[in-house]
Amino acid sequence: MLGVLLLALSTAFLVLSPKLPTGPGTTVGIASVAAAVGSAMSLGNGLVQFLSWWRRRGAPAPAPTSADIANAKDILAGLVTQQWRDETVLRSLADPEPMPVPWRSTEHRELADHPEIIAKGTVAFPGLDVHIADMARNFRALRCRRLVILGAPGTGKTTLAVQLVLELLRTREPEEPVPVLLSASRWDDRVHPRLQDWLAASLAADYPALRAENLGPDIPETLVARGEVLPVIDGLDELPGGARADMLATLNRTMCETDQLIVTCRTEQFAESVREIGDVLTAAAVIEPQPCRPPRRPST
Repeated sequence: MLGVLLLALSTAFLVLSPKLPTGPGTTVGIASVAAAVGSAMSLGNGLVQFLSWWRRRGAPAPAPTSADIANAKDILAGLVTQQWRDETVLRSLADPEPMPVPWRSTEHRELADHPEIIAKGTVAFPGLDVHIADMARNFRALRCRRLVILGAPGTGKTTLAVQLVLELLRTREPEEPVPVLLSASRWDDRVHPRLQDWLAASLAADYPALRAENLGPDIPETLVARGEVLPVIDGLDELPGGARADMLATLNRTMCETDQLIVTCRTEQFAESVREIGDVLTAAAVIEPQPCRPPRRPST
C-alpha cells in the first residue's frame, strides 16, 4: 500500500510540474521537482524494505533441525565436561583416578519403588565394590534411568554424582541426553513450578553459549522439552523440610515417563520427605554406601 501511495504522489508531481513557473527568478524548477520525486521514490523503497523486514521479524522462527539439536548437545556436553573436570582437579577427586565406590541398593525398601518397575529381573547395584564405569552401566540398565543416591554426611554422595556425570559424558552415545549437575538449593518452585521450566532457565543462565544465534532460537527450552538433558540434582537435603517434600512431589508430578533423573540426599531427610508426601520417587533406584569391610589380616 505504501509503495502504491508513493507512486501516485510521484505521478502527481510529474503531471503538475510543467505548470509550475520556471523563469530565471523562480526557485522551483522541473529539475528540482524531479530530484524531489527521486528522493521520495528512494524513501519509499527504503520504507517498503523496512516493512518487509518487520513482517519477517514477527514471523515464527523456524524450528531447530536435528543437526541443530545434535550440535547444541555436543556444545553442552563439552561445556559440562570442562566445568566438572576443573572441579575434580580442585577437589582432588581423580588423583590418580576415580576410586572404586562400594554402593548397594538400599535396604530401606520403603524408600524405593517396586523392584520390577525399577529394573528388569533383579534390582541393579548389588553391592559389589565396582568401578565408576560399572556404576554408569548399572544406571543405563535401569528402566527409566532414575537414581537416588543416599547416605550420611560425608559419605561421598556429591563425589559420586560428579564422577557419574563425567563417566556418562565420556561414554555418551549421540541419542543419549547430556547430564547436567545442578544444586537443589537453586530451585524455587514458586518461580518455576515444573522441573522443565527450572532446568531450561538454568541452562540458559549457566551455559550462555547455547543462546548463540547459529544454534537457532530457544535451544535450552527445546533441549529440555525433547528430553535431551539429564538433570543431576545435588543436595536435596539442603532444603527445609517442607520445601524438600514439595520438590519431591513436584518431580513426580512433572516428569514424563521417559524423563531421566539423578538426585542426591541424606538418608534421614529423604526418608522424612517420603513419609510426608506418602510416596517415593517414581521408578527410581535408591542406593546407599556399603559399609567398608576392614582389610583381612594375613594368616600366620
